[in-house]
Amino acid sequence: MGLRTRCLCCGLLLAFLPVVARDYRFDRHMSEEVLRSYLSRSMTVLDLMTGHGDLDDNIRMLTNCGVKFAGRAIYLWGQEADLPRKLELAKKSAARVRDADPEIILQACVFEIVSQSVTNLPVPDWALTALGQPVEKRNFRYEAMVYPDGRDRDLWGPGASVPDVSCDETKLWFYYLAASYIDAGCEAIHFGQAEIMNRNDRGLDNWAQVIDRARQYAA
Repeated sequence: MGLRTRCLCCGLLLAFLPVVARDYRFDRHMSEEVLRSYLSRSMTVLDLMTGHGDLDDNIRMLTNCGVKFAGRAIYLWGQEADLPRKLELAKKSAARVRDADPEIILQACVFEIVSQSVTNLPVPDWALTALGQPVEKRNFRYEAMVYPDGRDRDLWGPGASVPDVSCDETKLWFYYLAASYIDAGCEAIHFGQAEIMNRNDRGLDNWAQVIDRARQYAA
């Protein structure tokens, strides 16, 4: 049997297989069945929510393809001072995606980078309160997020380093980012290369604090 004949036979076989009904319903807690349903209909859509490309055409693609999990829909790679503009765009985009299909989950990313641009962003009172830090008028502190011993400093270019999750300022930044993405309409957070941010957190206690607080905010 030739390759084309085998491919044709396989194609005919798949065409006659029963369509598996998938369940996307959940309330606060997601079953493994629902999780697998979402993952089976996932697609990476980098910057979907922040003005890259034609949003209407992208939504048409998502709905026509049956996408239920839209990965990396909003993220920062440095340039933290641009976050407020991106969040405004994201809120509007998320509403339009949900109008097309309320079941779609949008994913945001908290990546393994912080740059000196973060010092241009003010820390909101609610983030300081949530992390048990004194409420004061100040901006985020880049130097308080990077590894004290200089490890991975400038790894991503001058003034762009790997943050140390064991630092209180890093946990404050990650919490602020996650909460802001949730407010913008994201229900999933990807926390980047956790293993290069936890060199001082081998027991993952600090990561647990970040994730627990993000979940509490979502709840």
